[in-house]
Amino acid sequence: PGMRITERALAAQLGISRATLREALRELETVGLLQRDPRGFLIVPEFDGNRARAIYELREVLEGLAASLFALRATDQELQRIQEELEYLRAAATEGNATDYLLHKNRYYAILIEGARNPVLADFLNSLQWHFRFLRSTSLQAPGRLLRSLHEMEDLTRALCDRNAVLAENLARVHIRNALAALLQRLAAAETSNDPGSAELPAPSLDGETVDASRRGGAGKRIW
Repeated sequence: PGMRITERALAAQLGISRATLREALRELETVGLLQRDPRGFLIVPEFDGNRARAIYELREVLEGLAASLFALRATDQELQRIQEELEYLRAAATEGNATDYLLHKNRYYAILIEGARNPVLADFLNSLQWHFRFLRSTSLQAPGRLLRSLHEMEDLTRALCDRNAVLAENLARVHIRNALAALLQRLAAAETSNDPGSAELPAPSLDGETVDASRRGGAGKRIW
């Protein structure tokens, strides 16, 4: 929090053009994940746990509904695709690879939203995706959360494939509540730690994949 975003350096770290980065930064600023300081520079804002709770309360309702509708309306092909993404999630979690896990979880939810076949719900969820991606990358840092998340996704996928709409909605909502608990745990640990490095949180790349410092050619500060 408070770190200034340097466009040239960040574009180089992510391996994208400055024009592409500039467009993404505008979107992040629009949804409140970046702010401008008094001098007009983009910075990472302080994140309030109360705001996180509010976002997750909304997410629980919306994604619970999406899961219910998907169970009722998804095609057999979409059920197959979501099972394939679960296999990628399983492989990533087994390897302890949170980066790949986040990438495939974003794809999993994209299939879920598409298969729910409710364009108004899709618009609401898609407008919040940057919030979800930032927060998801943080909650997975809580000890043991990666494997617990996988087990919850396995249960959810089973209910979806059984076309059990009621169970799918309940499991989706439980998953979000558990993710919130992990997020708040992580934020509390960052606030109370005396080690400045431990308070650093990961930054999602522009496709929702987490950017790890070791994969960017240096261990410098992260942008979130």
